Amino acid sequence: MTGINAAKAPAKEKKTLSRSARNRIGNTIRYVVLSILALFAFFPMYWIAQTGFKEYGEIINLEKVTYWPHEWTLENFRQLFVEFKYFTYVGNTVKVSCITGAIVVALTSLGGYGLARYKFKGKAAVTGIFLLVQIAPVMLSQIPIYAMFSKMGLIGTHTGLTMLFISMSVPFNTVTMRSFFERVPVAIEEAAFVDGCNRVQTLFKIVLPNLKPGLVTVFINGFTLAWNDIITATLFVQTRSKWTVNVGLKSLIGKVSIDWGQLMAGAFLTMIPSIILFIITQKALVSGSPMGSVKG
Repeated sequence: MTGINAAKAPAKEKKTLSRSARNRIGNTIRYVVLSILALFAFFPMYWIAQTGFKEYGEIINLEKVTYWPHEWTLENFRQLFVEFKYFTYVGNTVKVSCITGAIVVALTSLGGYGLARYKFKGKAAVTGIFLLVQIAPVMLSQIPIYAMFSKMGLIGTHTGLTMLFISMSVPFNTVTMRSFFERVPVAIEEAAFVDGCNRVQTLFKIVLPNLKPGLVTVFINGFTLAWNDIITATLFVQTRSKWTVNVGLKSLIGKVSIDWGQLMAGAFLTMIPSIILFIITQKALVSGSPMGSVKG
């Protein structure tokens, strides 16, 4: 028996080593695939950034495509800031995006709490309608909304544009907030009721402080929708001084020529706020779990 067991031991060890080798091969393949996908994702951003520092002649030279500027220049950025009035468009975009994000957080917090905590007839239908509205193409509603806003005097105003972005963000983000509220144990609210808090106090003092990841997520959704939009802002705001940054950059695309230097420089700068916002808020997205708030 001892000899048989000794004979089986090397075979077992060989099998274990084979499994370990397969794992290494699998991990290597996985890293290679992820690296290729990351390259495809980041290369457009790299191309935009380095093109903004090229001279115009080097940009349009199709016979000799360069992947790094031969001569670095800041002329594109100078023209963007001085002649193009880039900061005016950025200021408009920041104002509209921040207001949109803040109001979306307020509305979806109330709506999501209602869907998560209250029982009423048609609750499933309301959720379904919210998702259906999100699936429907935005362009289907642009013409009737334009006619309605024209009568209300909201065409060409940041107020009307913000209202549009809010209406586009609320349905999906309400369902998103509902899922966050459902993660909060009801025991937290019951304990607050015992201590004398009413429903509103419980919501704002107990529940919402435990939902920082959800609040941040919804704010980012609303902010980025307004920040990245170009179609809606083009249709509803024609006054040049009230353009958002993407509409302003679109004006660099002419019928005959395209100012690629300014366009790429502006696109590069426009990407930065979204990246910074994500870096600042990423900790909040992965922290603040409500489960730790219940003791015993």
